[in-house]
Amino acid sequence: MRTHKLLAAAAIFAVSVATSLAQPYSQNIVGYINLTVKPGFNLIANQLNSSGSNTLNSIFTSPTDGDTVYKYVGGTFQQALADAGAWVDPVSGDPTPMTLSPGQGFFYFSPSATDKTVTLVGSVSTGTNTTVLNSGFSLVASATPESYQLAGTNYPGVDGDTFYRYASGTFQQSLWDAGGWVDPVTGDPVTVQPAVGEGFFLFNAGASRNWTRVFNPQ
Repeated sequence: MRTHKLLAAAAIFAVSVATSLAQPYSQNIVGYINLTVKPGFNLIANQLNSSGSNTLNSIFTSPTDGDTVYKYVGGTFQQALADAGAWVDPVSGDPTPMTLSPGQGFFYFSPSATDKTVTLVGSVSTGTNTTVLNSGFSLVASATPESYQLAGTNYPGVDGDTFYRYASGTFQQSLWDAGGWVDPVTGDPVTVQPAVGEGFFLFNAGASRNWTRVFNPQ
């Protein structure tokens, strides 16, 4: 099974529309994220709210037959398969109710022999965004399309927490120790900064808690 190193690129644009001075206008941030999907498995994330309540068919509108999404729920993976341009349950063939909200990471398997680009379109979740970190393993991501270091006030770390980044078919680990991320072998400080559109596994060594981020762009 071929695996990959995830490459992600993104562009976000703000839209403020006023049809006339006398009419109301929108200040929502609407944008898109272009993700380069490699052949095989990719660990990515949806970081925009789609118009279809974040269902797979509203997030990935033109999948290639055989594309498969793996969502991690309660210690197991739920699957959805692209068939005839739509997402279905791979066992029953029925349309899948799977959703992927901002803050959730997931595996995307591409059967293509070459790289391809998938485009996510939707609105950005501004204000306070909260991702629940259950005790044990969670497959998560930033709830907003930004790349920033998971350190200090950005992440409520507990000694023993472990960050797992998927790259080239293997997981790279970073350990939370004494208020910062370190290499689990050498103990040297490391920078943990997921890219836009990147999902990652996080092992929560403590009790269930919230990861809260405030995003109020000007």
